[in-house]
Amino acid sequence: MPRWSNLLGRVHRGSIMERRTRKIAEAISLLPIADTRILDVGCGNGMLALSIMRLRPDVYVEGVDIMEWPNPSIPVRLFDGVSIPADSGEWDYCLVSDVLHHCVAPEKFLCEIVRVSGKGLILKDHLAETTWDRVVLSFMDWFGNFGHGVGLRYNYWSWHQWEAEFSRNGVVPTLVQNRLNLYPFPFSMMFDRNLHFVSLLEKAKCQGNESLPSISTTYNGPPP
Repeated sequence: MPRWSNLLGRVHRGSIMERRTRKIAEAISLLPIADTRILDVGCGNGMLALSIMRLRPDVYVEGVDIMEWPNPSIPVRLFDGVSIPADSGEWDYCLVSDVLHHCVAPEKFLCEIVRVSGKGLILKDHLAETTWDRVVLSFMDWFGNFGHGVGLRYNYWSWHQWEAEFSRNGVVPTLVQNRLNLYPFPFSMMFDRNLHFVSLLEKAKCQGNESLPSISTTYNGPPP
């Protein structure tokens, strides 16, 4: 690999990835997910899951991934990227962080994720409301994943598309945070905006719990 690629990789890991992991873990740790077992689908090296467990000792996380990562931070099982090795409803929640937009058929895989979750999903992904959003997200994906062997499909959805898939799979976004502050200034001006969200999705049978606290901003569509 060229020397400049190694340098960019070190800068990205030190200045960007560690902060992103911490900020996403902080947002997820504020969700009402007490005393739950979570399956991290597409967990990578498990650092996000480990960060969540450090903030929430009452939560236990294992992972599945299509790649074998060196020295994973949590127990990880390999799978084929299509069928998750778990029974229906075996896990309380599935954590899905920046995974679906890498899938060849994200709609089908979302159905499989919902199958193995008993209560719902914890979802971190992107929002693409404009062509410019897609350009920026595509660059971010390429820059963050080159050299790791991650398939880049660039399947970014608008909030309207997300809502349609949630409805089709019988899950309801009860809490949504779309101000995650993942990047330091001045990178935040380009790469934060409303391009990212974390959401707690409850299965339909779990609706009606009016005591759920709000973590921050409820996303009601793209900004004007």
